[in-house]
Amino acid sequence: MSTKLARQGGAFLQHLNVSEAFSRPARQMISQTHIRRLSMFPRGRFAGLLAARAPVLRPSLINTYATAAKTKTKTTKAKDSEPKPKAAKGAAAQGTSKIRKVKVQDKDAVKEEKKKSKPLSEEQKKKALRKEIRQTKELCLTPPPMLPQTAFGVARKVMSETVQKERRDLRGIYINLEAIQRARNLTAEEEEGFARTAEENKAKNEEAMAKWIKSYTPTQIRDANKARRRLARLTGKKGTKHTMQLEDPRLVSRPLVPFAQFVKTQMQEDLGLASLPIKDRMRRIAESWKSVTPEEKEVYQQAYNEDKERYIREFKDVYGDEPSIIGKEARE
Repeated sequence: MSTKLARQGGAFLQHLNVSEAFSRPARQMISQTHIRRLSMFPRGRFAGLLAARAPVLRPSLINTYATAAKTKTKTTKAKDSEPKPKAAKGAAAQGTSKIRKVKVQDKDAVKEEKKKSKPLSEEQKKKALRKEIRQTKELCLTPPPMLPQTAFGVARKVMSETVQKERRDLRGIYINLEAIQRARNLTAEEEEGFARTAEENKAKNEEAMAKWIKSYTPTQIRDANKARRRLARLTGKKGTKHTMQLEDPRLVSRPLVPFAQFVKTQMQEDLGLASLPIKDRMRRIAESWKSVTPEEKEVYQQAYNEDKERYIREFKDVYGDEPSIIGKEARE
C-alpha cells in the first residue's frame, strides 16, 4: 500500500530535493515526517530521481529572499551616504553661533547704556568738567603775549628785572613782592616815563593783535568766540585771557530786535541816560517801551526786518553758509 501511495504522489514529489530540504528554513511546505517516510524505501529508485530534480521552493519564495537581500544592500548604501546631512548640521551650527554672537553684542550694548545712565559721582563730575574745560580752551585760540599797557604794569616789570639782578638771595614770589613795593614808591619823573612806555606798548599790542587776528579766517574767529563764551560759563570767569571776546571788524554783527532798536534810539535822543547806572538806565527805558503805541512799535519792527536782511546777506558772504536765524523762522 505504501508503494501505491508513493506512485500516486510521484507527480508531486518529482520536484522535491531531499538533500536541500534540511538546509532550508522552516518556511518549506513539506514537513520532515514525509521525508522520513520516503527514506524507508529500500531501493534507490526515488533517491536517484529526486537528486536530479530542482529545489522544492517556488520562484515566488526565491524572489522574496532575494528582494530582502537587496533591501539590506540599499540600506547600507544609504548609511554610507550620510555625511551630507552632517554638513547641513554643521552649517546650521554655524548659523546658530552667529545668532549667539549677535545676542552677546546686544548684551554689551545694554551694559553700555546702563553705564551711561548711571549717575556720576562728584569726583567723576569734576573730572568730566576738567576735561571739558581743557577741550574748550583748545578752541579759544591763544593770542600772542602782550606788553604791559599801564604805568604800574610797566614799572612792576622793570622793577622785577632789577630785583633779580640786585637780590640774588630772593626767589619766586619774594622777587615779585619786592618789585611791587618798589613800583609803588616811584618818583614823579619815573611815573611819567613809565606812562609814556605804556602808551607805546598799547600801540604795539594793537598792531600785533590785528596782525594775529588776520592770520585766521572770520569763521575761525567766530568759532573761537563761541568757545570763549562757553569757557566763561564753565569756569565762571570773565575778562581773562581765554574768555575775552576777540575783536574782529570782519565779523558780522547780529540784527537788533525791535526792543534793541528802541534802546538804541533812546540812547541817541536822551544823552542823560548814559550818566545813569546801567540798572536804572534799563529800568527807565523798559517803562518807556511799555508806553509805546502799536503803531510806533511797527516802526521798530520794520527796522529789525531790514537789519535782519542785512545780517543774512553779510553772513553768507563772510562765512559762506546760512545763519541759524533762517532755520528758526522755517520751524516757526
